[in-house]
Amino acid sequence: MTVYRCTQCGFTIETKEGTVLNFDQKCTACMEEGGYTSARLSYI
Repeated sequence: MTVYRCTQCGFTIETKEGTVLNFDQKCTACMEEGGYTSARLSYI
C-alpha cells in the first residue's frame, strides 16, 4: 500500500501495490472545491 498526501489540503490517497501516481497529479478533493490549482501529491 502506497499513500500519497496532498501538500495543499492534507488529503491522503491510498493506492494498491504497483499503482503509480504522477507526483504532479492534482488532488481531486482540492479540485472539487474549485481551488488550490497548485495542489500536488507527495509520497508519504
